[in-house]
Formats: sequence, C-alpha cells, structure tokens
Amino acid sequence: MGRRGLNAEVIMEAAIELVEEKGYRNFSMRELAARLGVQPASLYNHVNGIEEVNTAVGMHGITELEKALKQAYTYSDFTEALGIMADAYRKFAMESPELYQAIIEMRTSENEELKHAIQRIIHPFLVLIGREVKDHEKTVNLQRTIRSALHGFVSLEQEGYLTYENPDSSTSFRYMVESLAVLVMREGEKERL
Repeated sequence: MGRRGLNAEVIMEAAIELVEEKGYRNFSMRELAARLGVQPASLYNHVNGIEEVNTAVGMHGITELEKALKQAYTYSDFTEALGIMADAYRKFAMESPELYQAIIEMRTSENEELKHAIQRIIHPFLVLIGREVKDHEKTVNLQRTIRSALHGFVSLEQEGYLTYENPDSSTSFRYMVESLAVLVMREGEKERL
C-alpha cells in the first residue's frame, strides 16, 4: 500500500495485525511503515508516535472484550450469565492473546485515557454481580475476585500449566466459575436475610 489511502484507521489496523504477530510493544514505527509500504515519516502525518498507536491498539482490545462480556446481559439466570461472561473472557484471552496482554499492560500505564477506558471491561462484571448483591463494596470485592480468578486461570492456561492431568482445563474452568457463582449468590442471600 502506498501513501494513497493512508489514514489513522489504516495505520491502526496494520498495528493490530503487528501486535497479534509480534506482541504488544514489540514493533516499531519503522516496521509499521514497512507493513504499509510507506516511509516512517509518512505515518507522522496521521499519528503522533508509537504511544498513540499502542493506545489505539489497547482501546481496540477493550472494545472487543467489552462486546464479548456484554453478551451475558441477556441471560436472567445468574450462574448461566456468569458462565457466558467467563467463557467470553477466556475465549478472548485465548484467541487474541496479544490484545489481551495489551489490556493487562495498559492498567499500569500512565495514560489517563486508557485508565478510564479499562472501566468498560470492569463495568459488565459490576452490573452482573449487582443483580445479586446490592452492597457496593461487596460488589467491587466480588468483581475483583472473579476477574483475578479469570486472569489467573487464562494466564496459567496460556503458559501450558493446566495440561498435565485430568480433568481437562475446560472442566476445571467450569468448576471455578460455578464456585464463583455460588460465592456471589451466597453474598446476595446474606443481604436478603
């Protein structure tokens, strides 16, 4: 692709491809320019630099994960809804590991836009848990517990640590999610007593 048709959207699409191939933060503006068939200086007519590109990649990852998580909103049964949400989280992490890593790394960045945007993948958990538990502090604690469990599981799975004996990792994942659902429902029942 030459300069004609080069714009921020085209640059970001190429950056996402590079992230998926090479890893988050493992490519340069020079490599991005080569992918697009332009000189590196041409990119700066459309983006300010690699940090802007990394931000856009992270925002794309957040948008995709948020869409997947929101599928759970349509299920009225809490355990089923949490299962759908957890499956969506796991599927995203396994099918787009570098975008997932981008989201995880963004949390520690100094970029205020990204810190604010990360709330978009926390919010679906808060909404779902809030169906069962009304106390805000408990809801936040449960959301953190669930997200930590999901992240820990997919991180171990990505590294191959969950393959050494039966049951398979999918069975263990389901067991974990069902146990988390019981925890949330128990907290909701305590409130109603």
